Amino acid sequence: MKREETNDIVQYLIPKLGEIGIGREYCKIDVATEETGHKRGDIWVSKKKQTETGFETNIIALIEPKHRKCAIGDIEWRNAMHQGKEKASKQRLTYWKRPRRLTYSL
Repeated sequence: MKREETNDIVQYLIPKLGEIGIGREYCKIDVATEETGHKRGDIWVSKKKQTETGFETNIIALIEPKHRKCAIGDIEWRNAMHQGKEKASKQRLTYWKRPRRLTYSL
């Protein structure tokens, strides 16, 4: 994962997830799952803590954020949509893309 994206995830996104009740212990960052093989997800969110048995079988979300300077529709954004859809499908998650910018700033 690019350093800029990693910094944005750690500095901005993880704290925002905490504010809405998703603790870091329920997230795995920049890892693959058994279902995705070598495809690494930026942030996997589970109903189980990282340390608990069944983290992967209880994954409820995949977040594929881009760095804050990324523009909607540019090549990085389109690639994230494609990769996210592929990884979500392999993990048997419903795919959903947000067509516009978030209404709040990270």
